[in-house]
Amino acid sequence: MKKKDDFNIVKVVNEIVGEVGLVMVRDDEAKYFEEIMLLYSLIEHLLKWAVFTKISDDRRGDKELTKKDLDDLRYFCTQMRFYDALNIALFVELIDLNLYKEINKVREERTDVTHQLWIYEHRRNPVELRKTLEMLAEVVGKLIEVSMSLSIEIGGKEIYRARL
Repeated sequence: MKKKDDFNIVKVVNEIVGEVGLVMVRDDEAKYFEEIMLLYSLIEHLLKWAVFTKISDDRRGDKELTKKDLDDLRYFCTQMRFYDALNIALFVELIDLNLYKEINKVREERTDVTHQLWIYEHRRNPVELRKTLEMLAEVVGKLIEVSMSLSIEIGGKEIYRARL
């Protein structure tokens, strides 16, 4: 039985990246849309995770945060909209302006998908779906680099277990 403490963001990200890579290598057009939706979600969650990790480390300073402090911050971060997380990530210097612009484009596309416009226009066009999948995979790679830099800056394996 899996316990809550068994969560490991590195493992989850590696599994998703492996799945997406396999779909792309196999050129499995039937799975493109599913993987696009998965990467939209991964990008948003990685961003929120990085914001949570950075803020909790900054607030910690020389003292240990209480469980209530962490729970309150976790609640705040899970309730953030994608737009909020993106702006906070820029503000706390997790990402630079160029990556901000790339992720904002992803956020806008995700919003269009949510409102069905993008789906209607591209749902049967594997060339467009493939281009989107490749772009999202590139953004995920950049966010993974941000997360790795953050983990080096903060240190310790325990941050990989920070679950939102």
